[in-house]
Amino acid sequence: MDISFSIVIPLYNKEKEIGDTIRCVLNQTFTHYELIVVDDGSTDNSIGVVNSFNDNRIKLYQKNNDGVSSARNFGIQHARFDFIAFLDADDFWNETYLLKMQDLILQHPDCGMFSSLYQYKIGNDFEIPKFPNLSKSKHKIRINNYFKYSLKSPLINSSNVVIPKSVLAEVGGFNEDLVHGEDLEMWLKIANIYPFVIQLEYLSFYLINASNRACNSMPTYNKSIVSILHKYEHKNKNYYRRAYLNKIRLDFLSQFLHANIKTDFKSLHKDLKVYNLKSLVFKVLPYKYLRLITRK
Repeated sequence: MDISFSIVIPLYNKEKEIGDTIRCVLNQTFTHYELIVVDDGSTDNSIGVVNSFNDNRIKLYQKNNDGVSSARNFGIQHARFDFIAFLDADDFWNETYLLKMQDLILQHPDCGMFSSLYQYKIGNDFEIPKFPNLSKSKHKIRINNYFKYSLKSPLINSSNVVIPKSVLAEVGGFNEDLVHGEDLEMWLKIANIYPFVIQLEYLSFYLINASNRACNSMPTYNKSIVSILHKYEHKNKNYYRRAYLNKIRLDFLSQFLHANIKTDFKSLHKDLKVYNLKSLVFKVLPYKYLRLITRK
């Protein structure tokens, strides 16, 4: 089985970071890939930085600004290869990332997502997310219940996952109606159908304080994943799926409360009452969320 990757980078006003991100791709020990950079209407010199690289594997596309989901879907549509590796324009990989992803695909061809552990980069410091359920004695782990392992920290982000193009077509691509949490919905859709496998090495690095981070802007209820989570509440009760969905609700509720967005608070608070979350908080979710549920 021959493996080649189409790497999709959505780009919007990242002239300070995009050069380093492209270099981390060009430094990969595995070289069978194309790099698709989709500029989503940048107004700075991001395009100039991309054009400064002389490598025929780099494909630059320009389009009007329609958001990161539209940019990712555009990149997927123009991908030549069967495996799509996502990388944000301000994040980076260890040089062995693609090589290790190839190994995972060859060993677990039926999985819907292939990933590695990641670290947050904050300035010059690195922070390691907590994954308490992962075995430290193994090099990789195949996971059938994504929700159980993502209650503390999300296992997947937009820079540490490879997805077969056929799977993306099956679940319908990224939701272009969402501004916040569109990536969370994608992992949720795939995890409802497929197992995934993760390399237990820190091969991906997520920059927290990079310029123009979409997650730094304030979410709104109607444009966030929480407004559609009811679609993923299944009749057959899956304890960990419901706990995971409610954790997403609580994460957004915390942001709404911090910004004193009362309309959003009322909508989310109603959802939490419907799903009777108090017992889940004590059992699997951080204690700090208790006040969000009991607040009047």
